Order: sequence, then structure tokens, then C-alpha cells
Amino acid sequence: MDFVKKNLGLLICAAVSFIVICILMYFMVKTTGQMKKVNQKVTEQMSFFEHVSEQGYKLTAEKGAELENLLQAQKNFEDAENFYRVSRDYLAGNYSIKFELPLTSPDAIKLINEKVRQMTEFVLKNRIEFPGLAKEFTAIVARGSVNISEFAPVFRQLSIYDYVLQKVAAAGIKSIRQLEWPLGFAVQEEDIYSITPIWLSVDCEFEVAQNFLNQMMNDKKMLFYIKNISLLAPEQYTPAIQSFQSSNVERAKAAMPSLGNEFEGEMMPGQGGGQRGMNPAARRMPTPGRSERVAVGESSAPSGRLVVPEPKRQDLLAFEEKYVTLEVRFDLYEFKSLE
Repeated sequence: MDFVKKNLGLLICAAVSFIVICILMYFMVKTTGQMKKVNQKVTEQMSFFEHVSEQGYKLTAEKGAELENLLQAQKNFEDAENFYRVSRDYLAGNYSIKFELPLTSPDAIKLINEKVRQMTEFVLKNRIEFPGLAKEFTAIVARGSVNISEFAPVFRQLSIYDYVLQKVAAAGIKSIRQLEWPLGFAVQEEDIYSITPIWLSVDCEFEVAQNFLNQMMNDKKMLFYIKNISLLAPEQYTPAIQSFQSSNVERAKAAMPSLGNEFEGEMMPGQGGGQRGMNPAARRMPTPGRSERVAVGESSAPSGRLVVPEPKRQDLLAFEEKYVTLEVRFDLYEFKSLE
């Protein structure tokens, strides 16, 4: 105890020194581990530079010379920019709409009227049923004047309208319900192109509709894109089914006279008849089509003088040939040329 009391300061210094030595040892070990990691990264980087040097890449240019890598990068940039310009010129040259502009408002009215007349003759020549033909342009003609600022959008759309009619006729479509322009005479402007929405509704056979869509998508003059499409194909009974249903009605009348009187009373015009007062069984009967009316007219001749052939397989089909109502929304893309 006397030793401890006499050397207490020395013991405290020794204890503090030991603690400091432990701390220093800890940091030395930690620093040694970090140094090993850094040396490993340096070694990897040096290996990369050695590999680059072996491959012949130059990281620094010789005195008075330009670095070859920079020259190659500039050449690649010029090639890419030239390819972009050539591609854009190609799109603008092949998918841009060219049309003639008049000088004055009377000339514009005259050109619109003439173009509408030509489209009307074209539709009649190809036997296309189109009740709303060129209604947007006939309204302009009826107005009697066109503003100079309207020349470009009106005549641009007129040329597109005429081209779409030609595509419809080439596909073999004979009935157009509607040809609408959702944005009117305006277009949707983008960076290097503009979009013109077109909405078309037609009646035709399924194969004709398919052919029309293929022709529109593969057109070489205008770039059309199908935005959305719908097909409606209602079923229609053949004359065989309609005749069978009519004979069922006749048998029902013969078996139940009161039911027959009810049919006659409700179907007579001028007595609140029509579909509203018709018997539910009669409302389910399909409306006679053209083929049935022809068959009825032929059967009105004296039956004893006609030779009735045996029915063929196609005469016993339940449904007539299917027609579809095609409703399609196109987006017409027109590319702008570089200034």
C-alpha cells in the first residue's frame, strides 16, 4: 500500500498511457484495412489503364496533335446528325400534303365549289351512297366568302377529303355513313409533325373492310395510323327462316281464331297499332327484308304454272351474308421539313 500511495501518479500515468496505446492500435488496424482497400482499387484502376494502353487507346494527345478518340466522336456526331436530316427530309418529302391555294376569296369559293362537284360525280360514278358528302365545304360555299387565313387549312383538308374518298372507292366500299373531322379544320401540332384526326363510319362486307384498312395502313402518299376501331355486325334472317316464322303465325291464326282477330286488329293502320300495340309474339318477328319481299312478289303468280325446284343447301341457311358497320378513327401524320 505504501508503494501505491508513493507511486500513485506513476500508476495513473501508466494506465492512461495503456488506454492511449489501445486506442492508437485500434486506429492503426482500421487505417491499415482502409489502406488495403484503397490499394486494391488503385491496382484495379492501374490494370484498366494498362488494358487500355494494350488496346491502343490514347488517353493524352501527342504534342501539337489532336486526340484520335475526340476526332472519332466528332465524326460519329456528324454522321448521326446527317442521318437525322436525311430521314426527316425523306419523311417530309413523302408524307407531306401538297395543295393549291387561290389568290382571292371569290377564287377560293369557285375552287371549293368545283372540287365538291368533282367529288359528287366521283361518288355517283362509283355508286357510293354518301348522304353527308362534303357538308363542311358546302357550308363554306353557302356562306359566300373565305378569309385569307382560312385558305391553307380549308384546302388542305379538302385535298385529304378527296384522297380518303378515292381510298374508299378503291377498296370497294359502297356505303359511307359519316366522314367527320374531330378538330374541324385545325390540327394537333407536335415538334416535327402534325396530326389530323379523321373519323369514318362505313357499311361493307368484312373482307372489304379488312382490305380498306390494309390499304390505308400501307399507303405510300399519306401516313395513316389507326387510333381505334369498332366493328358491328348484326345478324339478319334468310328468307327460309322468315317464311318459316310466317307459316307459324298463319298456323297460329288458323288454330286460334281469336288470336288471329287480335293480330289483325293490332296490325291495322290508324287504330293505335304499330310496334307499340303489337302482340309480344309478333314483336319478336323480324322485319321482312328485301329478299323476302321479292319472294312474296314472285309467289303471287299462279302457283300451278310455276315449277318449284328442290331446295338447295344454301337455301336453308338461317342467316344471310353478314355485313359490318366499320367505325374507325385515323390519325393522319404530316411531317414538317427542316427550315
